[in-house]
Amino acid sequence: MSDLQAKDLHTGYGRVEIVSGVSISAALGQVTCIFGPNGSGKSTLLKAVAGAQPTWRGDVVYRDTSIRDQPTEERILGGIATMPQGGSVFADLSVDENLRIGGHTIRDRTQLRQRVAEIYDRFPALAKKRRARGSDLSGGQQMLVSVGQLLMTDPQFLLLDEPSAGLAPSVVKEVFQMLRELKEAGKGILMVEQNVRDALQIADQIYILVQGKLVYHAPRADIPDLKTLMKVYMQV
Repeated sequence: MSDLQAKDLHTGYGRVEIVSGVSISAALGQVTCIFGPNGSGKSTLLKAVAGAQPTWRGDVVYRDTSIRDQPTEERILGGIATMPQGGSVFADLSVDENLRIGGHTIRDRTQLRQRVAEIYDRFPALAKKRRARGSDLSGGQQMLVSVGQLLMTDPQFLLLDEPSAGLAPSVVKEVFQMLRELKEAGKGILMVEQNVRDALQIADQIYILVQGKLVYHAPRADIPDLKTLMKVYMQV
């Protein structure tokens, strides 16, 4: 079953097409990973699904409804939240202020406070740092804040662009464990990632893009180990 789809999607910048006819499907309670070499159009595809990049041709479908012409704000309200590469922490703002920015679509102040409290319950380490500025946080703490920002709107789908980029190995393991827990809680995760080894441990569906085109797709169950996937990866 697919809850979020890109269908024959084409997009790019200026007159240059970066993504050419790519179709992918993602489901709630699953992690869908997009792999590929640098410059293959992975981030551009994710932006198009998020609404940050216009879809030239093709469609983006969420729960059987086309959202290709919806602005990002409406997609957030509909349950799709996006984290860009490097996260979205404001360095000069406190953790508390950063989380509130993540809930900027929540108009009810009581509900906003409740959502912040829920994030602190989920990530106790952030509660201890609630007054610390973003610039004073470690890489792992900043990633928690970025994910916390996404969860402020209680989204159904999280679109993540290389969540492990630039993090220490020990922190990477924590991030992927957190993503596993979100998956088990029923969230759908569509993720661009270069860390194939760790991503494979939580993935349910695998897609590989090369030069803007989809060259490989398989359920994780059909890939017995990392060696098999890397063999495919190196041949495409």
